[in-house]
Amino acid sequence: IGNRIDYGSSMSGNRRIYADKWRALEQKAGEGRKIRCLVAREQARERFLRGDVGAAVDLGLTAIRNCPADPGAYHDLADHLIQAGRFQEALDVLREAPPAPAVAERSVLEALARNGLDERIPAAALADRALAADSACARALNLKGVLAFQRGANDEATSFFEKAAEADPSWGE
Repeated sequence: IGNRIDYGSSMSGNRRIYADKWRALEQKAGEGRKIRCLVAREQARERFLRGDVGAAVDLGLTAIRNCPADPGAYHDLADHLIQAGRFQEALDVLREAPPAPAVAERSVLEALARNGLDERIPAAALADRALAADSACARALNLKGVLAFQRGANDEATSFFEKAAEADPSWGE
């Protein structure tokens, strides 16, 4: 019944074509490393979301090994470590990261780690640096709100939280 196409043989042919395509790319050193880096970063994110922090960290390190000059791999790993409460490790990763064009992202990550270590003054300075680089950085605005709330300045905290929500509605608390 149907079109009389043998599904098994057509899929094995498709798999061969697919494998040949990606094998050829992996043989090109630069492109293959970049692909492996992106795959490892995506798998790390998936593992982290499932709660497997250890596997996420291992995959993050794999991504860094494949693309040591890519600051995004370091930032992803540091972000996972911060969310897992491993603040000193996140700072260590950020110290090893190459210079990044995204100053705001790096500053916010470092500020979050510093705040997690109860270093509020450096965290505030780093959040200010992130906002100087990108005045609409919702994550930095949210952190400024958290810092204001921690020192008891509730009105200021509310203002920062509202600004963060305006910049990016997903940051509404």
